[in-house]
Amino acid sequence: MSDSDGEQQDGKGKKDFLYKVKAFKRRTMHAVAKTVSKVEVTKDEEYNMVHDKFVDVDARVQRINSSMQAYRAALQNLAVCGAALADDMLEVYETDSAIRPLAVMFKDAHDTLNEKVLPPLDTNYEREVVEETAKVCARFQHIKDDDVRRSRYTSDYDHYRHKYTTLQQSPKKEKLGESIRETEQKLNQTSERYHTMNERLSARLRTADKHKDTFFNDQLFALIRSEQAFFSQGSNEFDKLLQSSLEKRYKQAMQASAEELAREDAAAKHLQGGGAGKLPSSSGGE
Repeated sequence: MSDSDGEQQDGKGKKDFLYKVKAFKRRTMHAVAKTVSKVEVTKDEEYNMVHDKFVDVDARVQRINSSMQAYRAALQNLAVCGAALADDMLEVYETDSAIRPLAVMFKDAHDTLNEKVLPPLDTNYEREVVEETAKVCARFQHIKDDDVRRSRYTSDYDHYRHKYTTLQQSPKKEKLGESIRETEQKLNQTSERYHTMNERLSARLRTADKHKDTFFNDQLFALIRSEQAFFSQGSNEFDKLLQSSLEKRYKQAMQASAEELAREDAAAKHLQGGGAGKLPSSSGGE
């Protein structure tokens, strides 16, 4: 905001450095004064209430943003790891293996998911979910920035209220006319600045709480479309793969391989048990 602080600025729009130093000194001195003496402090319980609600909503927004980022990364990782798994699985099936065609189809299904299904969905996810949520976060950050600014305005307002009251009560009041007029002018300026910001920011805080769901309606519908497309399009290839795996030839090949492995394991076990070179016992005696 170019002049949201109402502070002095040069021709290029940059805040005057000397003014910023004086403002920092003034606010620091006022903060110290509040701790060592009885200085009247502006309080707004209604603002505090709506601000507390905003803090809670902001925490939810940040969690949603983090979860959306994590979910996107998880889907990308799922596709990448699935493709890597399919590649590794294919390597154990020799070209003459009766089951190899299924391993090839498994790899093809993952390649389709990784190369054709996910990329366009991820592009939409970026535009419709990630970027829209970033706008919500930016909106909330702007509110948080203005809350910090409001604290400065409150400090300035309280400072000049205290200073004006002190001058008015001074025994030398008659000799402080010019100082009193200058302080009164600054008091009026800081009062207007504080109350304008307080009213505007309070309304924005209430809106943030009231419409916390509205901010995410578009993202929710986009997520529903994205997930439906991802799982339905992804499942098409795996549905075909599942039907192929149920074919009789693959079941027979799998059973034959399992039986062959069992026979070889039994033979190896027999050899390990010292059965080599021994004749089976006859049923009759000598």
